Amino acid sequence: MNENRVEILGQLERGELTVDAASRLLTGNPETHSGELAPNAPSISTTSDLITRRQRLAALAAQTGAWAPERMVTPPGDPPRSWPWPEHPWQWFWQDFSHPLHLDHTFEPAPGTHLYAAVYNGDLNLNGWAGPQLTLGAAAFDLRVGHQERALRLAAATGMLDLGVPGNVTKAEVRALSGDVRIRDLCLQRLQVRCESGDLRGEQIRADLNAELFGGDADLFHCTGEIRVTAHQGHIRLRDPEAGKVELIADEGVELRLGRVESGHFRCETRGGDLEVCIGAGSACQLSLEAREGGLICPVRLPWSALEERSPHRLRGQLKGGGATIELVAHGGRIYLSGE
Repeated sequence: MNENRVEILGQLERGELTVDAASRLLTGNPETHSGELAPNAPSISTTSDLITRRQRLAALAAQTGAWAPERMVTPPGDPPRSWPWPEHPWQWFWQDFSHPLHLDHTFEPAPGTHLYAAVYNGDLNLNGWAGPQLTLGAAAFDLRVGHQERALRLAAATGMLDLGVPGNVTKAEVRALSGDVRIRDLCLQRLQVRCESGDLRGEQIRADLNAELFGGDADLFHCTGEIRVTAHQGHIRLRDPEAGKVELIADEGVELRLGRVESGHFRCETRGGDLEVCIGAGSACQLSLEAREGGLICPVRLPWSALEERSPHRLRGQLKGGGATIELVAHGGRIYLSGE
């Protein structure tokens, strides 16, 4: 990097040049030099090919001249990102020029509010709490908010959102594209989660949960409500659910640990990985196991009250006369079934 370019980037970093002026200087138009203090402007995050802060600022200077307000600012190489809910425009947004904006804010959601939150390159944390306000802690670029009477929408291009969710929020739809989602002590009617290239971690979730992951794993503990999780190119682990209906589908394996069950429907399917299920002592259930496409059912020792079919690829039987239904299907993997 020549001395002139270094000096331009230094002036940009110190706030001595506007973004437009620095961009024109870097592209060889010195007559557009401006000494005005640079205002807050759209920003991008550090990526693997932008090693230093000055390199990041150089990329920023080259991109922000063509910035459109309807487009979320994301790192170079990412597909164009827009406000995720175009039918409901944002009402205000926060920006910072040279680093992620750190913000603490509160909202007053009306009873029955639906929460929508999305982070394009970063993590999303949700924690339930007893207060009447929804709290937002953010360290993010390009944070935008839309607030209606019973809908609150939050989106960040890059960074992290940390939300404290009160009981008057009844539904939440959250997305990390790409990044991790972490949920703890959350009580809702319905919760929908989408993760791309990230993991889902959840504990003490009381809601009907529908989650879909692309390239990440799900690890859930003590969830109450109907549960449906799909992990494309990922693994699912669910421990001690209190649910009447569970459906787990994963490409790289499923691990399900149940307590004592006497009712409900539990279905697990793998598309290449192994399937491990542990059933609590005293359970009453109807079991159906099927290993397809070269898969195999490993030896099972359980106190059967009835055993209808047993082979390396199919098993059907009852414990204590039936009650709950447990269906296990493995495509090319092994099925391990055990009891406590």
